[in-house]
Amino acid sequence: DDYIKEKELANQPKPIGKKELIILLDLVTKHICKINCKDGSHGTGFFCYVPIGWGNFLTALLTNNHVLNLNDIQPGQTINVTIDNDDKEFSIDNNRKTYTNESFDVTIIEIKEEDGIDEKSFFYLDKQIFEENVSEIFKNCQIYLLHYPKGEDAEISPGVIKNITEDEEKKTIQHLCVTSGGSSGSPIIN
Repeated sequence: DDYIKEKELANQPKPIGKKELIILLDLVTKHICKINCKDGSHGTGFFCYVPIGWGNFLTALLTNNHVLNLNDIQPGQTINVTIDNDDKEFSIDNNRKTYTNESFDVTIIEIKEEDGIDEKSFFYLDKQIFEENVSEIFKNCQIYLLHYPKGEDAEISPGVIKNITEDEEKKTIQHLCVTSGGSSGSPIIN
């Protein structure tokens, strides 16, 4: 029991400083969205540049497959999101690129200029996390989860990365941020 308590104390996040808080609040209001699912549930998504070739990027909404799956991104469907209390709808048609993968639990939906998302709202994905042997670099790293827990107001949950496991097909990141229903699809920021 003492060992477990000691490990838990060692993995507690540091307090958020004023400068960090200002940056995180800006990220929460511009870069993430609440996804309003048709069944009444909620998830979180974030806007990012997805690399699709040498120097080329797709502006996209990224979330989990269990938030928006293949049935949700078929032509004729509409995705409803809330960005900083502003509701937006994205109609899925044959001209909008979409990708989903149940095994990797990811869904990507192209965001077009006419969708009215400010170009400053898109994250660049950190390529470091895709490199080999990242476990030791990021283990115990201070992180923040930007999310809409329970489909309510956006929150910033501090934590640390507990473990990163890698196999031939994927990497799994275990973190100690507080989550709840609606947190799925959230970005982790370090």
